[in-house]
Amino acid sequence: MTFFSYFKFGVYLTSTIFIDDMDLNHIFNLFGGDSKKYTEEPPSTINIEQFEKTPTFKVGMYKKIILNQHVFQKKLINMFKTPKDDFGMDGMDEVGEYIAHHRAWSYIKDCKIDDEIWQGSLTIQHDDYLDTALKLSISFFEDAEEYEKCAHLVKIQRYLKDNLESKS
Repeated sequence: MTFFSYFKFGVYLTSTIFIDDMDLNHIFNLFGGDSKKYTEEPPSTINIEQFEKTPTFKVGMYKKIILNQHVFQKKLINMFKTPKDDFGMDGMDEVGEYIAHHRAWSYIKDCKIDDEIWQGSLTIQHDDYLDTALKLSISFFEDAEEYEKCAHLVKIQRYLKDNLESKS
């Protein structure tokens, strides 16, 4: 018999002997747990569609899009650029910036600063990168004269400053 044959036989034995007869109660009692039966199902997971609706996902995506907008701009330019001509490529930086900020806005616009879940998500995600992303977005929307968006972002910025920086 070859090594591979022995290996396959060992895997077969392990799977048939030990896994089929595994007693979770015995395993957990080995570590000094209480003697209650392990009858609870493991915690369920959520699928990606459910996770995409959470404030934690939305804040994270907002931050990621704003901080990686230059990568997006370069990809956009390369996508439309042809080796023959460079006409019209001057405005592509602004187009990329516009698309990135408005896509990021689609995630952060739902932020309800008085909601505990949003506050928790902002607390988890708060770092210098989020502060930078907010500053960049506020600056962009000020230049575009979209002051309602600026006001919303400033509320988030104020919440982070007033409630989280004092705890550091």
